Amino acid sequence: MSLAQQGYLDRAPAGIDARFAWTRPGGRGQGVRIIDVEGGWQFSHEDMLQNQGGAIGGTQRADWRNHGTAVIGSFGADDNTFGVTGICPDANIRAISIFGTGQSSSKAITDAANALSAGDIILIELHAPGPRHNFQDRRCVRQDHPSRTLRAGPRPSALVTGRISSRCSRGWASAKDC
Repeated sequence: MSLAQQGYLDRAPAGIDARFAWTRPGGRGQGVRIIDVEGGWQFSHEDMLQNQGGAIGGTQRADWRNHGTAVIGSFGADDNTFGVTGICPDANIRAISIFGTGQSSSKAITDAANALSAGDIILIELHAPGPRHNFQDRRCVRQDHPSRTLRAGPRPSALVTGRISSRCSRGWASAKDC
């Protein structure tokens, strides 16, 4: 993918105007540290070798690796002649997993905060059932393809795969009332 194909780097409404930010002091992320809190990454990816600090805690899960790699790549991929370029390619990118002995999402967030300073960033890529549904795990199933099951987050709009719906409607049904 070329820079021209990374529309999120463009001006609004298609993007966040990262190309302009790159012309400003610090606009490429110099001096900023970012920690992604989720479950897995591939820090050996050829497009993420320059400014990464790897996983700083927890145990990575292979089934989370592709998503985590895509997330950190969107903002932290190296500025080179191939692949993609991240929104802030000069920021130091690290991660912490929520999995592992003694680990949890709250511990991962606390550990991330303790590893950062003012002006640094914690990216939390998690969702969980919330009070609207009595903190119960919910699964939404596509009515036209019942073998495909997706977890819904704290709000029905938190579906991250397939069609996004504000009420699990238009092709989605829930195991519980959505």
